[in-house]
Amino acid sequence: MRAPASTMLKLIAATVLTVAICNHEEANSSAKKTATARAVKEYDSLSLPIQNGKRVALVIGNSAYRHHGILRNPVNDAAGMAEALTQLGFQVTHKPNLTRAEMDQSIQEFGSKISDSEIALFYYAGHAVQINGNNYLIPTDAQITDVQKVEVDAVNAEAVFNAMRSERVQLNLIILDACRDNPFRKLTSFKAALPDFAPGLAPPKNAPDGTLIAYATEPGRLASDGSGKHSPYTRALLKFIRQPGLELEDFFKRVREHVKENTDKEQIPWENTSVTGDFFFSPPAFIECQIEEADDEAYVYINDSPVVVSGDRGLRKVFLNPGSNSMEIKIYNQKTRRGILGPREGWRYTIKFRSSGKEIVFSESEDNPPDEHWGKTFTRIKRIIDVDENTGLVTIR
Repeated sequence: MRAPASTMLKLIAATVLTVAICNHEEANSSAKKTATARAVKEYDSLSLPIQNGKRVALVIGNSAYRHHGILRNPVNDAAGMAEALTQLGFQVTHKPNLTRAEMDQSIQEFGSKISDSEIALFYYAGHAVQINGNNYLIPTDAQITDVQKVEVDAVNAEAVFNAMRSERVQLNLIILDACRDNPFRKLTSFKAALPDFAPGLAPPKNAPDGTLIAYATEPGRLASDGSGKHSPYTRALLKFIRQPGLELEDFFKRVREHVKENTDKEQIPWENTSVTGDFFFSPPAFIECQIEEADDEAYVYINDSPVVVSGDRGLRKVFLNPGSNSMEIKIYNQKTRRGILGPREGWRYTIKFRSSGKEIVFSESEDNPPDEHWGKTFTRIKRIIDVDENTGLVTIR
């Protein structure tokens, strides 16, 4: 009675990313059995279109200021963000160390790309100031000596908002890792302009609907440029942005917690949002399964929930948690004659798991069971489905 289960467990225990073709005989010579498994390609990172559509991004990092002090990290931060966003399916325009004219042109070109896109993201790292409640991004060639020069030499954040207005866009994301240092804080003209001039950035004005604006720190506070390769804020962004299954709100919560912890609560990131839908930079990992063949009953459970049973048509998709997910396959086989249990005949089952076109197929059969195999037999296979928390890579062990 237990021989088929032993064969199955040996077969599946030998499978991690691929299933080798194997044939073997049981110790019970009276049972002629064959166990097969199709060779499969290993799983790769998974992609699931939770939010369909074209993704575009403009990434600017200004470090080489000619008149207001060089910042070390904005160019590094922008390069890191550009790389991450490209990996996540964004069409990225990456622009380091832009002058006023170059920033204006880049923002205008970005607005043209947004018109046929569904998701738009603007990232800026560098100097920025607020004047009278308006936020200004500082180009590398700015030579600001008083408050009036800000409007001449700097880029009003309103220009970014205006460029990102599109009826087609489902989601606008604006990430400002700015106000690392206030290059104007010692200027007498700015001190005289207080309280019109204040440190940090101000809450947004006239942002498009469906927009989330993320700040490296709370309104009116300065953000740190950091002592390493990246600022504390962008380091946190890069740490979590590739994690699968983090919804937008949860993503920024993780970022905020990380920055608070690593700056002794001196810097607390902030967001303003009018977003109503769900968005994932890296969507949840998933697996699809289907019982292609079963002579009698077969069941698949993932994380203790029934996923698919024999007789179901088509693949059933299951979203997976980061880390370990439990899987259990239950197989029942029996033969009845007019409702009375009798000797079993040959049986077979085939279960297919798939994601992104990759397949793993478990298949086993018994052609001539011995006469003593009467009635209903039950086999249980327990496995673990691992999801890499950083890449979404799925493996079965």
